[in-house]
Amino acid sequence: MNMIHGIRGVFARFISYALLFHVILIAVAAWFTGTDVLVPVLIAVALAAVPGVMFWRFGTSPIQSQLAGVSMVLFAALLVYIFRGHPWQIDIHMYFFAVLALLAGFCDFRVILVSAAVVAVHHLSFNFIVPQWVFPDGADFWRVVLHAVVVVVEVACLIWLTNKLAQSFEQAAESQQSAMDEARKAQAAAEEAEKSRMEAEAALEQVKMNEAEKRALEAKADAERQAAEERERAARLAAASDFESSVNSLIAELSSSIEELGHNAQTLDEAVGVASGKVGSVSDGSTRVNANVSTVAASTEEMSATAQEISRQVVQTTQVAEEAANQSEVGEKAVEELTLRSNEIRNVIVM
Repeated sequence: MNMIHGIRGVFARFISYALLFHVILIAVAAWFTGTDVLVPVLIAVALAAVPGVMFWRFGTSPIQSQLAGVSMVLFAALLVYIFRGHPWQIDIHMYFFAVLALLAGFCDFRVILVSAAVVAVHHLSFNFIVPQWVFPDGADFWRVVLHAVVVVVEVACLIWLTNKLAQSFEQAAESQQSAMDEARKAQAAAEEAEKSRMEAEAALEQVKMNEAEKRALEAKADAERQAAEERERAARLAAASDFESSVNSLIAELSSSIEELGHNAQTLDEAVGVASGKVGSVSDGSTRVNANVSTVAASTEEMSATAQEISRQVVQTTQVAEEAANQSEVGEKAVEELTLRSNEIRNVIVM
């Protein structure tokens, strides 16, 4: 509908200028035929002013279009009046048909019908009232009928044409509106797709950031784990080193004690030999002490070798360190046993 309204607005503007032109045309025609100029020009001004003012004041409308059509056919009637008695008067009647065809530009059958009705009323009324204003030879009813038949044929064709034009423009407007709606939908879909794409890109970027953060956390965790393992390994090595130092110190002390114990045993043997005649049981105790001393010495040597083996294995792995700890317990038990036997020897000596 916007398209056909636009066409009607453009044509109404054209007709407004055409009406003004007809004022000049009427003045020229009156001067050309030698008739009175003032009255026809005043009538022409009135015919041009009414639809023109309506158009410039309110724009196009059905009433304005119909008034413009009526003014156009009345301009044709005014020309027929001006050419009364002139040989061209009958020829001026063709201008009615030209004006009716011109009014099809409004694409409104109502303008054609109203204008054709004005033509019919003009011909019939003036044919009987003032026939010289219509036909050069006076009243002629059948000539009026002939003109009416031609007008009816033309009007029928123009009505069909204007209806088709109006329908075509309306369909074109609907198609245009549909196309615009589809374009808006497509634009909305494109915007939605762009929005979805941006959201997907943002989500992908977030996933990448999460993956990077995850990798960073994993790397940090690995670094912390490796650092913890290094600290644990260093702690184990330090513990093994401390243990080895303790074992070596203990072995040194045991060796010193064994030497001292051997010396004491030798002294005891000498004492026992001197006192063998007095105390028979002391000889047996001395023999037992010697046996115990030998046992202690053998156990000490075995413990020393075991401790050295344990120290070597502790440095290599944690498992060996644990085994060394177990061997350390064995060594401690041997020391305890050695201490016990030493106490027994002291007890024998005391006896």
